[in-house]
Amino acid sequence: MLIDLESMTNEQYEAYRDECDSRSSAEYRMRRELCGIEIAEVADALGIRLDTAKRFENPKKGTRPSLKAWAYVDSAYIQMLDEIEATVQQVEDTVDEFGEPREVHVAYRRGNQPTRDGLTVGRSNAIARNAAVVLTVLGYSASAEWADEGAAGLAAAAPRE
Repeated sequence: MLIDLESMTNEQYEAYRDECDSRSSAEYRMRRELCGIEIAEVADALGIRLDTAKRFENPKKGTRPSLKAWAYVDSAYIQMLDEIEATVQQVEDTVDEFGEPREVHVAYRRGNQPTRDGLTVGRSNAIARNAAVVLTVLGYSASAEWADEGAAGLAAAAPRE
């Protein structure tokens, strides 16, 4: 977990708690889904019941996401942003060395085996989806390719002619 509540000073803890208290359960769900995290994953990671994790997103139940739940989701969000930044940097380094690619292939996974770096397939695919969007916004043609077929990970097709 990138956000370690136990290593925070009292001031950091209180500031983070206040920040989380100001956010809605809808924002929590949006961030969780954006990161490709299933509710069951949150429950498992926090050692809570699935029903409790579901209540974090049900406005009728009135149970706000716990600080630990926010830290889990926020950490995944930070990790995803770091991965997307690394992907963009890798593409830009390829451009510097070989010229503009015709297309950037982003690895998409199937099945339910954790990735080499320990991410769930859902989280890995969320990073791939979001990286493809960012690359498209930056002017690249991005497409998905099954990770177990062809090039594993990020690959750029032959340079444009």
